[in-house]
Amino acid sequence: MVEISPVDENEKDIFSIASLVGPELLKKVNTPAVSTDKEAFLISGSSSSGKGKKGNTKNQQSTSSTNPALIGLYFSANWCPPCKRFTPLLIEFYNTAKKLSSTNEFEIIYVSSDRSNEEFEEYYGKMPWLAIPPGTDDSGTIKTKLSETLGVTGIPALAILDGTTGEFICGGTARDDVIRVTGKVAAVAEQDDAGGNKGETEVKESHISSSINNPDQVKVVLEKWKSMERKSILEAPRLMDTGSGAQSFLGKVLGFFAKNPMFIFGFMYLYQYVKKQIMAKATLDGDGSDNGGDMKPPSIVDNDDNEF
Repeated sequence: MVEISPVDENEKDIFSIASLVGPELLKKVNTPAVSTDKEAFLISGSSSSGKGKKGNTKNQQSTSSTNPALIGLYFSANWCPPCKRFTPLLIEFYNTAKKLSSTNEFEIIYVSSDRSNEEFEEYYGKMPWLAIPPGTDDSGTIKTKLSETLGVTGIPALAILDGTTGEFICGGTARDDVIRVTGKVAAVAEQDDAGGNKGETEVKESHISSSINNPDQVKVVLEKWKSMERKSILEAPRLMDTGSGAQSFLGKVLGFFAKNPMFIFGFMYLYQYVKKQIMAKATLDGDGSDNGGDMKPPSIVDNDDNEF
């Protein structure tokens, strides 16, 4: 992944989505990957040809590739219960956004933390957006770099970027926006969990169809994201963990050690080493006091017989 500079010295766009998420993306599970910058964001349009004999006018379909105005990078996994609660909400938000917009305004790319291809296929098979193809060293490297660059400390996480420049727009607040306009689904999920589904947190598809009472709310959110101030993607770690789901300092520390268990072993080794050094020093000090504890400095004694 390259460092992103939005424009060159001539104010021309030089951002490539492929530089961020890799050269290929999936459109559907179990299908060949497509070129990120050439095929992934194809949009269709029709043009009518009025020339020729009457009755022979044909509608000709044309396609073009252009970056969407907004890109959502969705960090999630099949094994994560909070993810399985949030994913149906995001699906409804995404589908509504696509119905409201006739242009390539908003797209999501799934960044998987699934533990196997089978988990990925099961989970991504329910998603209507793009995904970074799993199962290669490159995909693992891309996911790690994205997490580090954006400051993703936990999942589910949603990062909204400017699709033209690659600049960062928002993180945790975007997740809150999605939950706010799909609140009915969230309420249903809570009811299902309270009803004793033994940890099953995935919202059924039948609950999703009527979740957004006012679709215009989705449009308002998209407009809000488009109007927000852009920040360099290098500033994302400072801005990503925001909103109601922001982690506490303790949570961040615990999350860091959960992701980097070798640091725990390092601290344990350091503790044992320091402890041994302190005990060894205490032992040496104790030996010195035993051997010389009764020794007193010489004193000058007045002696009448002293010739001096």
